[in-house]
Amino acid sequence: MASLAAGEYYAHPRNLFWDAVEEAFGVRRSGDYAARVDALNARGIGLWDMIGECIRPGSADAAIVRGSVVANEVAELYRSRPHLQFALCNGKTAARLFARHVVPALDCPVPVTWFSLPSTSPAYAAMPRGERVAVWASTLAAVAASAQASGPKP
Repeated sequence: MASLAAGEYYAHPRNLFWDAVEEAFGVRRSGDYAARVDALNARGIGLWDMIGECIRPGSADAAIVRGSVVANEVAELYRSRPHLQFALCNGKTAARLFARHVVPALDCPVPVTWFSLPSTSPAYAAMPRGERVAVWASTLAAVAASAQASGPKP
């Protein structure tokens, strides 16, 4: 609920996403939210929720009411911006929804490579904190390096 209340991605203080960003790029977790997002964008990384609407009592992905998901136009985003190459799914639920709602609609000039990464949520305890941060940080750094190398194409 912290993210919904703040109107920011990964606002819960124990969510590890911004820890991974800090480790990968030195962008302070404690910094201004808009500045953190700008720093990601400058590295070719954007944040966008897979889900545009759903019924979800509470903040856990597990609480999403099956059949209530209306996906954002993620496939259209990739079609309209052919320089986009990757999608990083934060946890199994996001990956499952991406596979169900986006992959069948992808028809892009450049193939999209997508990854299911371990959830950064504090509720996910199957992998130690440090390991999750390291996986995310290395993946973010690799994606940023690839984005910088290829750059946006007209």
